[in-house]
Amino acid sequence: MQTLSTLLRRRAEHQQRVIFQQFRRLRTSVPGSTDPILLHIDGPKAVVTLNRPQTANSMDVDLQQQLTKLMRDLEKDKQIRAIILTGAGKYFCSGMNLGSKGESLSGGNEERHDRVKEMFTAVSENKKPVICVINGSCYGGGNGLAFACDYRIASHPEVKFTMSETRLGVAPALISKYIVREWGPALSREAMLLCRPVTAQELVRTAALQHIAEDGKAAMAHADEVVTTLVGHAPGAIANSKRLVKTMSEQIEATHDVAAKQVFLEFSAPSKEAELGIAAFRAKKKPDWTALAE
Repeated sequence: MQTLSTLLRRRAEHQQRVIFQQFRRLRTSVPGSTDPILLHIDGPKAVVTLNRPQTANSMDVDLQQQLTKLMRDLEKDKQIRAIILTGAGKYFCSGMNLGSKGESLSGGNEERHDRVKEMFTAVSENKKPVICVINGSCYGGGNGLAFACDYRIASHPEVKFTMSETRLGVAPALISKYIVREWGPALSREAMLLCRPVTAQELVRTAALQHIAEDGKAAMAHADEVVTTLVGHAPGAIANSKRLVKTMSEQIEATHDVAAKQVFLEFSAPSKEAELGIAAFRAKKKPDWTALAE
């Protein structure tokens, strides 16, 4: 005879299954959708697509919040075994939306920091393995999003990664955690200071990238092969392995988070450098840094 606690537990599990079935029906995107994020579920995999190609998939507030919620929801879905993250259009992601209609850097800095950090954490610390199919070049925070994932595939040999922040008078605060961890200190420092494009070939040599495909179709085919392999492994063991790697590689994470937050709040005050750099970016001009020395 079943106890009351057993009946309640099974009823709760049934309700959770119903909720996720509804979630799948409602969130699977229809072709031609203009939603900022698209979701396609195919058996054990969920394909999440950044869908703002008109702005190079820049991350505005709406996209940040939607991506965070979606990654959290997929993490809870026991039928999903792996998540593929990619972008629509020519670029994977150009980072934060700093265009004329983008997010202002004045005011609300603590809230902005927490929101952006939560988005990256929802990807990096997701219990499900996250495969990034990098459909095009990355700029600024787009690099952080790609390298917060567990497995990275470049969709073609010409994909490049540019840490463009210092050119705009800001610093790559929150994403430095993922860039330095995956690229290594020497290359990270060079990329941040010089803002030079880093090639896919450079990153595959250091295992920061796992694969370079010939085209987008081949990249998704390789991602499917990775998903097939992952499905053959225990989900709990995969989640624990991810947690072990994070723990072993980030022993000073608390110190890093404090430093990253301080830098983030400093540049989003905004500083005179950020004001000049972002104004020049919006005007499509090169900033005149000598003006600050006067």
